[in-house]
Amino acid sequence: MGDDPVLTRFRQQYGAWLAAARPLLEAGDFKRAFATYPFLRYADAPWTPLRRPLAQSTLALVTTGGLYLQGQQPPFNAAHIEGDTSYRVFSSRVSPATLAIAHTHFPHHFAEQDLNTILPLAHLHRFASDGIIGCVAESVYSITGYLTDVATFAASSARAIAAHMVASGVEAALIVPV
Repeated sequence: MGDDPVLTRFRQQYGAWLAAARPLLEAGDFKRAFATYPFLRYADAPWTPLRRPLAQSTLALVTTGGLYLQGQQPPFNAAHIEGDTSYRVFSSRVSPATLAIAHTHFPHHFAEQDLNTILPLAHLHRFASDGIIGCVAESVYSITGYLTDVATFAASSARAIAAHMVASGVEAALIVPV
């Protein structure tokens, strides 16, 4: 499989961007730092239609909230200037009390009041009970929404998550941006 030309272009621009933006990122001036970020721009989006109706499909959940199993998984490296390109996997039957947030680029107030704002598992399980979706996949995937090196993320974690979903029989995914 050849490399994606959009990611290739990103890799070519990313190093120069990071070198120039590093002082701004370190100062927490994200608005100015990201003003020149080499965002990925695709002319079209790949589309794969569902093979069967959503009411018969297994749906996985991906959150960018930086959630991890407290005491069982390492927290995301929220302090890293480029963010953290890794991911965590936990059960869709997880107790919210066992999760912690390691994403420092959003206020946690609402998520701490109701974790369903960034991890809507209760809603998805209800959708499965009501027949709106076939079932909720066993695994939930968590990443941190702040990561600057999207090419590394795409080549590593995104591919691993996709492979795990395919192996688990997932037919659709809900991505919750935070």
